[in-house]
Amino acid sequence: MKTQPRAVMQRQEKTFLIFFALFLLLGILAFSSQEMLKSAHAAVQYFTDGYSNGKLIVSIAWLSLLSIACFAALKFKINEKLEKFEKHFFAAFIIAASAIMILGVLQFNYFATGENPNVYYATYLKEGNYSNWEGSGISHSHFPKITLYFIEKSLGINLGNEFDDGKPLYNIFPNRDLWSAAFTILLAIMLASVILHSISKSRTISPFDFLVFALATLNLTIHGIDGGIGTGAVISGLFLITLYALRNYAKIDGFLKNLVPLALTATIAVLINSIIFSNLLDFSLATPLLLTLGLSYYFAFELIEKKIKEQIPLKIILALFLLVSANNFLITYNVFVDGKWVIDNSKDQQGDVLFMYGLPESSNAQELKQALEQYGEVKEFEKTGWVAYARIVPNGFLRTGIIQADLEKKLNPTGYFYVEEIMFQKTIVNFKVLLLKNKKPIVFEENFLGLKVLNQSYNSQENAIYLTVQSNYGSRWGMLSILTQANEQGLKEQVLLIKQ
Repeated sequence: MKTQPRAVMQRQEKTFLIFFALFLLLGILAFSSQEMLKSAHAAVQYFTDGYSNGKLIVSIAWLSLLSIACFAALKFKINEKLEKFEKHFFAAFIIAASAIMILGVLQFNYFATGENPNVYYATYLKEGNYSNWEGSGISHSHFPKITLYFIEKSLGINLGNEFDDGKPLYNIFPNRDLWSAAFTILLAIMLASVILHSISKSRTISPFDFLVFALATLNLTIHGIDGGIGTGAVISGLFLITLYALRNYAKIDGFLKNLVPLALTATIAVLINSIIFSNLLDFSLATPLLLTLGLSYYFAFELIEKKIKEQIPLKIILALFLLVSANNFLITYNVFVDGKWVIDNSKDQQGDVLFMYGLPESSNAQELKQALEQYGEVKEFEKTGWVAYARIVPNGFLRTGIIQADLEKKLNPTGYFYVEEIMFQKTIVNFKVLLLKNKKPIVFEENFLGLKVLNQSYNSQENAIYLTVQSNYGSRWGMLSILTQANEQGLKEQVLLIKQ
């Protein structure tokens, strides 16, 4: 190991202390006001595909921990003993991250044996004050989340409704502890290799590369147990880890060298999509995100390396791509911050659909409807349990963020609470309700929460109810409506709902 002057080492130590202080400050600012929290949530949602305090806290803790670990490693010279293993630690992370993503695909296929790959599962658990629902599909799987409840249960802690801990899916997953143990082992390897690699590189790593590595590993670790490799937001982690590997372990020359990270990440994404997911990868979010990240890096380093005036025709074309993708990025971020627009697109004023969940069950339906009427004409309204459905013709410009903030003040919900906008559109969807431990079936009401039951039948051999439903707002929130209605009509044990 080449010894560096103490002044250089001190500069590195100060850099990590600054990072640590900066991340803590960002955490404090994020929770300092509702507006700041919305912006922080939006950033986390774009990066991890999750809009929760849990992911925000994990993100701040992750970045702060790596910063202080590197500072301590330099201060106490721990890095000196680990530097020769830095490539091994990085390789360990890449292998474990790849393995956990593959395991997530295998886990989904294990559960979905014999089903169409486009099938979607959902379940709802209500126990005392605990209410949570979870859904899982191949392009965004929540099955690995059973690991969170496995760890929570093993440690003897109870997080209740504070976080989405995977308990509903854990309760119904076969061989749940075996799968959870496998994910826990890989997760432990990922965490250990990230910390050890950061420490081993602390003496030589640049501030930029540290930030790239920290964000890349945060993204990939979260998606390893929440969402999987098919989630659109995982493209950030793929790009950043590719960028870090190329900058630190490859020598690339030529006038296109700053485009290689973008090109290589796109190639990996296309291969994943074609080989593993049969075109189920969510490119609608991934494409503008990848282009914005990749082209921003390209132009920034072309400027730093004083090559901005070279290959002008190519740069003009790429600048146009960056302009379009960045515009899409900003529009999506703005939606994450302030919610979707509530717009009546129908010719006969059918209204736009609002779906609310996480409502206190004690909240009054009439008062809730009256609260919505200040924003427009409420054409239809129904509340069942913790969810509500409405069709509204807005008075003017209206976004769901305004409605959600107003209702939060009035209702003071203790856990998750969201107001979602869905364009009014009638669709017919088939579902299967596996009753599991419930001994007696129910007969669903003909109309509830914007759904109309066209046909229902009970199969005693499968202990399942087959439903054909006409929905005013698609299938995802329709599944939560069916699960909530089943609970309200007497099915107190969990059921598994399958969109066929």
